[in-house]
Amino acid sequence: MRDTTGDGPAELELVTERCAILADLLRNDRRFAFVGRGVSLAGDRPDGPDLVGQVAHLTGFASAHFIPADRWPAYEKTLSAAGLIPVRWSQLIGRAPALDAAREFLNAFSPPGDLRLCAVGPDTDDATLSTIRKSAFRAGVTPPIPSVMRGSGPPGVILYVTTPDGQVVASGGGFLAYANCDGHETDAFWGMLATSETWRGKRLASWVGAETILRLADNFGATSFSSGVKPDNAPSQAMCARLGLRDENIIYAGATNPRLLGNTPITR
Repeated sequence: MRDTTGDGPAELELVTERCAILADLLRNDRRFAFVGRGVSLAGDRPDGPDLVGQVAHLTGFASAHFIPADRWPAYEKTLSAAGLIPVRWSQLIGRAPALDAAREFLNAFSPPGDLRLCAVGPDTDDATLSTIRKSAFRAGVTPPIPSVMRGSGPPGVILYVTTPDGQVVASGGGFLAYANCDGHETDAFWGMLATSETWRGKRLASWVGAETILRLADNFGATSFSSGVKPDNAPSQAMCARLGLRDENIIYAGATNPRLLGNTPITR
């Protein structure tokens, strides 16, 4: 049975499914992490650019996390020469101060209207999961594959905000995606935050993000929380700063395969 729902662009659904298959094959390889929608190299290595390129050729997308920013030229050169489209994000990281920032935000925040914050679980029905995924895709964010959202992948949580009539207006989450990677056992991949266009500006992403930080720490022992943010994504940068995530001059160095994805980005 395929681990897709057909709620997003077909090419993105296929890429995430390929990544899940490869992640299963690499589950005992401590160099790699599965972040629910892609396979990522955890940490820099001399052969890092080549490894990212090989994975991107197989699946359509790959990235390397915890990469010093001054290593980007080497990744960009190698990935471009391999016929791939290099992609760079700043990897913003929150540590202990992020827990305080999350609590401070939640203490001062009052959800607008009758919105409810819910968590995806093993028993979340297909219709609800489909609604969450459609909402994320419309916001330009690729969600994790369905089985991971329901808890069968790396330890973590997916949260979503719903209106009284069942509309999903925001979602996000995080995982201890690097739990099997040397030196990153308690580092959490955090984010995938998506807010419906008509609900933006109401700090719903911060609500989901803050709750996710605290649940990752309290329930799974996470000690750091990081997310990839592009330089031109000012709202996400501001939200990360609000929750105590800072730029430590490290990046995600990624690539998409134009033969499999065209010019479609994996996420905004």
